[in-house]
Amino acid sequence: MAEERRLAPTNRSFTLGADMPDLRVGGIEGAAQPGLLTIKPPLIVGEHVVFLSAFKERGLLDPLHRHDDHESIGFQLKGRQRIIIGDEEFLSEPGDAWYHAPGVIHMSEALEDTIQLEMKSPPMRTWGDVAPSGPLTPGDWVRSADPSGRRLPRCTTPFVDASETPAERAAAIEGVAGSGLLEITPLITGYDIALSSVARSKGHLDAAHRHDDHETIGYLISGRLRLVIGGEEWVAGPGDSWYHGPGVTHSSEALEDCVNLTVKTPPVQTWRS
Repeated sequence: MAEERRLAPTNRSFTLGADMPDLRVGGIEGAAQPGLLTIKPPLIVGEHVVFLSAFKERGLLDPLHRHDDHESIGFQLKGRQRIIIGDEEFLSEPGDAWYHAPGVIHMSEALEDTIQLEMKSPPMRTWGDVAPSGPLTPGDWVRSADPSGRRLPRCTTPFVDASETPAERAAAIEGVAGSGLLEITPLITGYDIALSSVARSKGHLDAAHRHDDHETIGYLISGRLRLVIGGEEWVAGPGDSWYHGPGVTHSSEALEDCVNLTVKTPPVQTWRS
């Protein structure tokens, strides 16, 4: 695997979205992009996952291509786009999510100005002049299921319509009860990465806890959330993101009704209904 293609961990617990510059991108995996495509340089890079934001102007065509050395999850934050994954076609609207495994052909067309969020595991750079790595199979990079047996099963669909996805009321996280309304909507689970949507009512307190068997990235879609990660404190607003690795103690308090995305690798269930 080419060293310059795999991204190095950012080693930060919090990223203020407004501070991240936009980077004009001319191609993905060597395929030219006809239209304006910008990304914010990776908001968070962990040991096994990268999280980034991309803007596509209306009409931008992301032509057919594939990634042989990583899996990808996408989330439609704003706008609408037509997506083809394998031989299936979908219309993606805000809240929808999609997945393509290594080697799966895919493309997209922005029907409106679009913002999408992307998660890739392992964390690879797919833009610019970096050459693709050679083909990998999941056996080359997927960690074995943890002995607790709580690893989430892989999704069998490449696309999730948010309007048809039920939420689960969560009574506790890692056995630690919270206060207030907490709902979790599992969206996509791949080989080694899972994406969920999390809704908290104003005043909800996630008491201090930790995850010993996975790393987590969060991204705030709406509301304000007070975060304490490893003894440091921040107030997150829409567009901000955060990270905690295995064993790092963290807590949160919803200062308003909040919705955030949570990315976990490996994909394990941490909540109890």
